[in-house]
Amino acid sequence: MGSTGARGGVFSAELQGIGGRHGPGLNSGDGFSMAWRAGAEFTMMEKSAIVRRHRWTTEGSYTTSWSPCSIVDATGKEIPWVDRDGRILKTVSDRSKPAPGQDIILPAGGPPAFQSDPVYYRYRSPSPIPDLNERIAKGEYKLPFYCDFPNMPEHERRVIYGLMIGQEGTTWLSYHNMTRAGFDPERHQLQIYEEPVKGGGFGWRRLTGGGLMIDWDLRTSLDGLYAAGDVIFGSGAATGALTSGRYAARKAAEYAARSVNLVISQAQIDAEKHRVYAPVRRQIGMEWKELDSGIAKVMQHYCGDVKSDEKLIIGLKWLDELREGEGQTLYARNPHELMRSLEVLSLIDWCQVVMHQCLARKSSSKYLNFDRLDYPEVDPPEWRKWITIKQQNGDVVIGERSIDYWGDLVSNYTKHCGL
Repeated sequence: MGSTGARGGVFSAELQGIGGRHGPGLNSGDGFSMAWRAGAEFTMMEKSAIVRRHRWTTEGSYTTSWSPCSIVDATGKEIPWVDRDGRILKTVSDRSKPAPGQDIILPAGGPPAFQSDPVYYRYRSPSPIPDLNERIAKGEYKLPFYCDFPNMPEHERRVIYGLMIGQEGTTWLSYHNMTRAGFDPERHQLQIYEEPVKGGGFGWRRLTGGGLMIDWDLRTSLDGLYAAGDVIFGSGAATGALTSGRYAARKAAEYAARSVNLVISQAQIDAEKHRVYAPVRRQIGMEWKELDSGIAKVMQHYCGDVKSDEKLIIGLKWLDELREGEGQTLYARNPHELMRSLEVLSLIDWCQVVMHQCLARKSSSKYLNFDRLDYPEVDPPEWRKWITIKQQNGDVVIGERSIDYWGDLVSNYTKHCGL
């Protein structure tokens, strides 16, 4: 399970349709919904509950598609990049390399406040200087900031603009439109519209993190169901999808080879067909974009950056009303609209899972970018654990796992990967 990817939305009620998503349009989140309805176990969904204004790929970003671009302030003064130990990096290529003594790095970005954490420190990638906010306040740098492509090496520009932007899913549209409009990375800079935020970095975080609980074989809590890509908790990006997809397929094939044929439930098939085709049988009703916008409003108001029990409970009631009310009036005039209608219904499942898991974690957490107004203590020892969630007989079941439930990394990797 993974071909539909993680939900790519950022819950913008202002950007309609797939314009309110981040990433490829195929990342509909239906995989989450199918696994949830089947009773599979999820975790870390509270990290997925970060709601911010959508930032188009045409707005500069050093952490995502435009990484690792050079950044200058409004006066043309360049912002230094440093490695995890604070050493100034002198070349653009150094921004993609591990620090001395570092084996691998995570994707660019991340709050520099994590540097004191030993696990995060081990994998922390290069980034702009961590005290950037303080320097802005002192007047050393002046907003707004810009991605400074003209002053970068030619091969770095070509990789960022021609390869990353030109080939990364829906970012091709940005490449096409910007090129047609006359944007030339050899001559033009790109404004970074988001201002720096507390702890360093820039004010946007993608809705990722949570997903299915899996074991070393990428098997979920349901026997015979394997997962790959963004539907796995803590996963993301094309490289993870490709590698985990191949591995999960191998393990699933091994399972299928030793399994017996199961009896197909015709009643279940008939019920699902009735649900799926309901929008095309209606002659009038709500279009999928309207419901998508309504869901975004609920998430903005009740599951924003700072959460509380009261807000989350109200949000869950709103989602129930949207599902049982407007969701039952969706209508589609063609297969495309039917597809989008079903995605929006799946999105309600996803949002409810997120809110339930946010309710279950009674503490704030810097690791999860998770702030509770009513539980302000940050990462107390008793909450340093995985909170799990699943659906069982129509009820939401909350559980937990130890933070190191996977066991020894080296021996398990050797055992399960067959190396």
